Amino acid sequence: PEPIIRHVPYPNGIAADVSANMVFIGSKTPGRLVRVDGASNTVLASYASGSEPFGVAVNSVTHKVYVANYASTTLTIFDGASGGLLATVNFAPLGYGQPAYVAVDETLNRAYVTLHAGGRVAVIDGASNALLTTMEAQSGAFGLAVHPGLQRAYVSNRDTGTINVFDTSTNSRLWPQTTNVGGEQYALTVDPLRNRPYVLSALPGSTPGRVAVYS
Repeated sequence: PEPIIRHVPYPNGIAADVSANMVFIGSKTPGRLVRVDGASNTVLASYASGSEPFGVAVNSVTHKVYVANYASTTLTIFDGASGGLLATVNFAPLGYGQPAYVAVDETLNRAYVTLHAGGRVAVIDGASNALLTTMEAQSGAFGLAVHPGLQRAYVSNRDTGTINVFDTSTNSRLWPQTTNVGGEQYALTVDPLRNRPYVLSALPGSTPGRVAVYS
């Protein structure tokens, strides 16, 4: 039988530290980050994160874990080895909220966070754990993926039915590369070998039920 990991109430975001063989899961209702041993599939510990943790991402080089807390408008950064809280970035003073997904560029040592309320993408410096800047996306910024080789970030916008592309070397949006696909765009990932973004999407008036592939 397949291994089962128990005792993670209301799991949401999930990410793996491949070099440390650890898995990190955002547990929504208690507002905690759960650390799981990738070898034994057992829960090792959990740490207070924020209200309604959503997206989770890991830098497997620095072993830092990034958790977007949707309801508390924060990003919490943990030491994946010790579980220690390294920093909390609060987006509320900027007038933005509902951080959703997180992606990490290990080459640049930066983390990116979509801010659903405000339509922005936050850029976090992995060395200092500080907010570097925010980039203008569109209404309902949600899904997020990074292509380190191309130095690109891709963002799906639920409210406008669009996909934005950003240059991560300059932290700037590539405005002509906006794709208007209609409907609602949700989670997003990218295949760095084939240079293809994949987006979980919904047709107008329906629930997510298809995967859109872009080239």
